[in-house]
Amino acid sequence: MTLDRPALRWAVLAAGVAYLAIRLGVDGIGLDLKVYLGGGRALLHGQDLYAFTQRSDAGHLYGFTYPPFAALPMAALAALPPSLALAIDALVFFAAFVVVLALSAPGVFRQVSRSWPAVLLIVAAGAEQPVWETLRLGQVNMLLLALVLYDLRDDNDRRWRGALTGIATGIKLTPGLFVVYLLLTREWRAARNAVAAFAATVAIAFAVAPHDSIRYWGHELYATGRIGDAHRLDNQSLMGLLLRALPSDRTAHVAWVPLAVTAAVAVLLVARRLTEGGQRVLAIGVVGVGSCLLSPVSWPHHWVWLVPVLCGLVRGPWRDRATVRAGAAALVIATLIGSHRPGIRLSYHYRLGRFVVGNIYVWTGLALLVGLAVALRGAGQQPAGQSIPQRPSEPSARGAVP
Repeated sequence: MTLDRPALRWAVLAAGVAYLAIRLGVDGIGLDLKVYLGGGRALLHGQDLYAFTQRSDAGHLYGFTYPPFAALPMAALAALPPSLALAIDALVFFAAFVVVLALSAPGVFRQVSRSWPAVLLIVAAGAEQPVWETLRLGQVNMLLLALVLYDLRDDNDRRWRGALTGIATGIKLTPGLFVVYLLLTREWRAARNAVAAFAATVAIAFAVAPHDSIRYWGHELYATGRIGDAHRLDNQSLMGLLLRALPSDRTAHVAWVPLAVTAAVAVLLVARRLTEGGQRVLAIGVVGVGSCLLSPVSWPHHWVWLVPVLCGLVRGPWRDRATVRAGAAALVIATLIGSHRPGIRLSYHYRLGRFVVGNIYVWTGLALLVGLAVALRGAGQQPAGQSIPQRPSEPSARGAVP
């Protein structure tokens, strides 16, 4: 019996899902999920949330590093049998991944039975190291990405727009960069809602766990060593690159300040130009990539923001589609290289070639900023189409008042 083309497309997708499911089943409960559940149990039993530690297979100790608000849903999971908690974590991941793709590439699932590009886009997104590593470790990155994308999408005209972004920031601080993005694009109400929602998460955590909240905001927030050794090659941030490249930590910290400021300005300006060109999804991805570059510690699984970047490059209204698609292919290849860095994952000193490959996510983020800045330079090189559509729920950009 000959397999027709629509069935073959669905078979390719099913194989991709099966691969992720098998990988999860083989690895069992990921280290990060164990840490989350341990933190949730500490909160349930009134123990010190930030004194809890989980030992990895390699013998390293890891503790709960997120704001205390993030421990509340983990406490609910921790009350369940481990196998059920693992199943719920996997279901949340897959649901969030579907939401991210549906928002980043509208109609992509409807096109699977008749379009190979749609199939390849889904498979390419799932093949990215940040995606499958988020699932393998039991991380929350895909959920946070889905919350921000759903919240800040162009057709969200609800009065509470921005609130989910604030909640995401209350779970993990890095989405806070989106508040600056909303201010820069003059989306005053969304920025206000994000700040209010974040403040609410802090207040709720103080009410439920006052001791943990005081300890986190007074001390743990600044103890970046709790997250892990920032020198490690897995730290794919500007700070990690500088710590490995320069002769002393002091030199790296001094060099980081101007570099981080420059990168932050570039990220926000590129994101604003993309928004003005009607490319909201790509703008959100760029801000997320910026948060990875600017954070003191960014592990590869934090880079899930490359999924909307990939979709925005492939499906955006670009004039030079061949060049942009080549850039999208290079992005996928970069993440595949990032997941296969033999012999250098824990090296601090290595030759130039290994240094380039070993910091592949940092170079990818910087190349993305430079490439988009060049593509957006001048009216003739902006994405085809469009001035920014005025949101019905927001005042005109020029006459807006907070």
